[in-house]
Amino acid sequence: MTDMSVRVERRWTLFLSAVVVMVTSLSVVALGQTASELRCELPAPTVLRRDGEALLQVWDVPQADIWVSERLPVAPSYDAYRAAIRAAGSDQIRPLADPPAPKDDAEREMWRREDLNVDLMYTGSGEVRPVRCLEAALFALQDARSSQLTTPTEFIAYVLRRGDRLKIYFGGSDQAVPPKSVYGTDAVAADVAAGWRYWVMLHSHTLRMRDGKPALGVPAPSTNDVQFSRGLVMSLGLQEVWVINGIYTGVVTSADLPKFSVRD
Repeated sequence: MTDMSVRVERRWTLFLSAVVVMVTSLSVVALGQTASELRCELPAPTVLRRDGEALLQVWDVPQADIWVSERLPVAPSYDAYRAAIRAAGSDQIRPLADPPAPKDDAEREMWRREDLNVDLMYTGSGEVRPVRCLEAALFALQDARSSQLTTPTEFIAYVLRRGDRLKIYFGGSDQAVPPKSVYGTDAVAADVAAGWRYWVMLHSHTLRMRDGKPALGVPAPSTNDVQFSRGLVMSLGLQEVWVINGIYTGVVTSADLPKFSVRD
């Protein structure tokens, strides 16, 4: 081998070594980014509106697989909630609770329609699945503000999509149901007009009781929920309704929503 050949070979060896080092470094960085992305954690929100203890807040985040994964947030209070449900033997995909005692025929008819909606969720008109990261993170957020074991409170949230972004609105309070002042449908309407797609209306159903122990709320839209959601489908193009109880999420598409009953 000539001296020239040796020099060329050495240069190629040095070049390839540099490439290996660079690729290895990039891989380490990528692994670090992946580990960070796998955390089920919402960033700090922007608070849009306050009404006493009630608030409306929003996040604008990248779409990512983590949001629809089964990874759960790191949240001690939420962990305690899930543990209490398991300890009560209430971790059931179709929850059981003490039946209501209707006071008249009108209430009896109302509960008949509520039961029809529950049946539809479990017979193919909806899907009930374990909670996923996004809705679990929102549930954990509300649970941190108001313990869902001791002072159960509903919240409402909306998820919109545009390009590779998600916009998430959250309305909650310290009352059983958040006031309409923090529902945020006006903000959603403005976003839809600006080109966002209205993907999800999400809300929670709080604990009930069975034989003196906590039982999960039913992950199915109530008759009032159906009426409200139908309006959002018609006016803003809502695509899916999600109902969460902290352990399971019920999903109904806009195409299946007409099958469900309203109160009147």
